Amino acid sequence: MKEAIKKGLLLLPAVSLWVGLFIAPLLLVFRVSLYQGGGTSGFGIGSEGGYYRPGTWTLEALHYAFTDKTMLQMLAFNLAYGFAVAFISLVIGLILSIGLCEFAGKRRQLGIFVVVLTKFANLLVIIYGLKWILSNVGPINNLLVLTHLREEPLDMLNGFFAALVGKTYLIIPYVSLILSSQLMKIDPNIILSARSLGLSPWQTYLKVRIPMSFDAIQTSLFIALVWGIGAYVSPLFLGSPDQWTLSIEIQRQVFENINYPRGAAVAVLLFCVFISVSLFLALISKKVKTWLSH
Repeated sequence: MKEAIKKGLLLLPAVSLWVGLFIAPLLLVFRVSLYQGGGTSGFGIGSEGGYYRPGTWTLEALHYAFTDKTMLQMLAFNLAYGFAVAFISLVIGLILSIGLCEFAGKRRQLGIFVVVLTKFANLLVIIYGLKWILSNVGPINNLLVLTHLREEPLDMLNGFFAALVGKTYLIIPYVSLILSSQLMKIDPNIILSARSLGLSPWQTYLKVRIPMSFDAIQTSLFIALVWGIGAYVSPLFLGSPDQWTLSIEIQRQVFENINYPRGAAVAVLLFCVFISVSLFLALISKKVKTWLSH
């Protein structure tokens, strides 16, 4: 009995944080999504005013979020964008992590420093730097025109490509560090045994190191996918309205349309997407892990 009480007291801070910072806000958002809008448009213009009408109960906002054609199109793009970001981040991060594993001593330390260097800069500084790099007067287009590969600058900004580059650039360092830390933990004797059986360095990675790092790959993919689906800054500043995500729609409904119920309803939709994607990844990962074990 005393042991159970001690364990309960140890868990109390974590449970309190989980309830106070996750469950309670989630329930509050869901309740707001059931309010009726206050009839106020942007800048407080409206006959009735208010963010929502207290005491009301309606499924209008949730019906809009889950059935409106525009919202469904945004959801489809959001999922495609998130999976594209996750896949590209995982591939590039895996390549970088393999490179870090091949280094040793100060070269490895330098490589890790280069990978995390982008995290020392402010997010908006990075985004506006990418805007300049990808713009018509940026170094890429200047080089293309200078080398006569193109007569006119290549339109790379304010589109899917720029939004994809921006979000991937922000995620890659995390993926690289997660994967490289796992690859470096593998027992060197296992690698030597694989090499002694005739495997080349690349075959060792493909048949030994990468399968043994499956949990790290799964974690990296999940993190990249969640950040990709929840993207806000990159699509907003580097994309066009066609690349706007559910996170941007939440901001628009709350701060521009002054419609808290619709903003909360879109947040509920985004949460359901996160849960669905998490369950999907868990199911796929379980099957892949079973296949690798055989």
